[in-house]
Amino acid sequence: MKIYTQEIRRSQLVLTYGPGAIIESIYGPRLIKSTINGMQGQFSEGNLEKYEIDNDRLCTGIQSIVNGYQSRKIIGGNFPKDTDNVHIFSPISNIELEGRLSQKARYSTLEFPEWKICYGKMPDKKHDDPVLFNSKNSKKCPVCQNTYTSSVRFLMACRRGHLDNVKWKWIVHKNSSIKECNPDYYVWKAGGVSLASIAIRCPECQSEVTMNDVYNTRFDCTGKYPESPENSGEKGCDEYMHVMQRQASSLYLPLTIMLVKIPEYDSGINSLFNNTRIFLTANPLIKKWKNNDDIIQILDELHDSFNANGILEETYIIFKNYLMEYGIEKLKSSLEKFNNTRKMNFIDFIDQEFDSLLQGPRNCENFVMGKHEIIKSIDSFPALNVYPVNRLKTTTVQIGYTRKVPTDKKNKKDKNQEYQELDPIVSSASAIRSDNHDGNDYWYQGFEGVGEGIFITFSEGEFSGLKKRKAYNEWYSTFSKGDVKNTMSGNTSVTHPLYVWLHTLSHAIINVLSLYSGYSSASMRERIYIDRNQKNGGILIYTSTPGEDAGMGGLSGLVTQEKLQQILVKAKERIDICSNDPLCLDVSKGSKSQNGAACYSCILISETSCEQRNMFLDRHLITGD
Repeated sequence: MKIYTQEIRRSQLVLTYGPGAIIESIYGPRLIKSTINGMQGQFSEGNLEKYEIDNDRLCTGIQSIVNGYQSRKIIGGNFPKDTDNVHIFSPISNIELEGRLSQKARYSTLEFPEWKICYGKMPDKKHDDPVLFNSKNSKKCPVCQNTYTSSVRFLMACRRGHLDNVKWKWIVHKNSSIKECNPDYYVWKAGGVSLASIAIRCPECQSEVTMNDVYNTRFDCTGKYPESPENSGEKGCDEYMHVMQRQASSLYLPLTIMLVKIPEYDSGINSLFNNTRIFLTANPLIKKWKNNDDIIQILDELHDSFNANGILEETYIIFKNYLMEYGIEKLKSSLEKFNNTRKMNFIDFIDQEFDSLLQGPRNCENFVMGKHEIIKSIDSFPALNVYPVNRLKTTTVQIGYTRKVPTDKKNKKDKNQEYQELDPIVSSASAIRSDNHDGNDYWYQGFEGVGEGIFITFSEGEFSGLKKRKAYNEWYSTFSKGDVKNTMSGNTSVTHPLYVWLHTLSHAIINVLSLYSGYSSASMRERIYIDRNQKNGGILIYTSTPGEDAGMGGLSGLVTQEKLQQILVKAKERIDICSNDPLCLDVSKGSKSQNGAACYSCILISETSCEQRNMFLDRHLITGD
């Protein structure tokens, strides 16, 4: 059988087309399988280690986020437990495996949905009405034997990520007294453009249903993950399934997290501890050593353990030279720093990033920051320090996905269960049983990106004037309740007025930077920082692309007094004036709303650029009215 291939970038497997996504190929819609099913025998521990991305902090962050979902029982698929280890690997490309471009398939997909429509347009094989049939057993139309067919646009999904073909037989005969019909096809009658004008009829008993009825029907969940059959249950979950279009953007929303590599954990011996295998091998040995008197025994045991676990000789030599120069105490100190990070959560790592950025100019391999410019207070803006970040390195991982299925509390089968406002996720990990520790190794797809950016923070280390703004109390009352259910990381600070102020300003600046930098607003990303005391904060606006080349200075080159002054003035204008005013400005923060005054004409940007998906924004906090 001929295998058809289609090219895709590795970063797309993380950002857009991860496991569970539907990609529209030239041969019809295809479902991206889980990594263990899609990599066609290449998913093995020895093979994946060649492409492992070393970032122990991010692995720990993934574990903390997954544990949060697990504690609320809203995660499906393969997900790590406390005894398991998390790893990140870069999707394998043909160039890496063969050293050249080729059309050899590296990742298999699944034809989905299975149902097709034949319009009978062949000159010698016409039929009056289109025919709906299941192509699982045969690709040919059961009426005209034509293979030139189109996949049906509809499928059904539930809020917990389960996905399946529409139960056409059941829905067509739902209100019929004849239940034993089992036709080879159904007649698809399209009388107009509305759903009510599309009818599906059984050719045997003439039972009929409109697509409007199909859309309004709640189906019992089948519990299927077609990308990962081994995780599909025999019974469905307690949510109902609803019919959706396969190309709906809400059908697949990838959940990605990112950390910036900071010098404190990415230089010297610390960069080696980022590798999970090296850390797990060295940790128990280094902990038990007391002093430098046992240096020979230390090196012997370290060498034997590294060899037994397949760690390169070059790594041992680095450890040896470090021990000989600095001694065991400094090595234990570095190791203890990583032991402490394993007790942290993802928000702690964001705080580490902020602390590192506040330290100012540095020149490291993966992080270069220049001297800051001070922008004096403009209107309602306090004085700001703006740093050029000439080079930064990021690691981005997809931890899972959600499906935004039309539903409400009444659609839940178990009325006694608490309705979760945070959408359940399906984990994107695949597991391998480990021989090196109790538990499994869970592998997530990710990629490293290199780029540039600018970092903005308060010159005085705080913004005391914010409390005078009218909208301050509206946002602070939400923050004080500490009940933020719709953030993936569980960061309750996103509703603090300072965070919202910074977030709103960030969006305005991104829109203006697209006019100055040469980057589109969709190609820039943001990260908002706020310290634990909710006094100081910062904005990192950056670009990052896979590869080893940093940006061309389009962002960092803007850090001059003259240009920054212009950018901030224009950003303030975007916040003050919106073409949708007074409708936009009349909106204020409510108890159940995620935004105040914010719309696509003024503040909202591409959701791929915003970590909070265009939530927690309010012009009122900046305008002061």
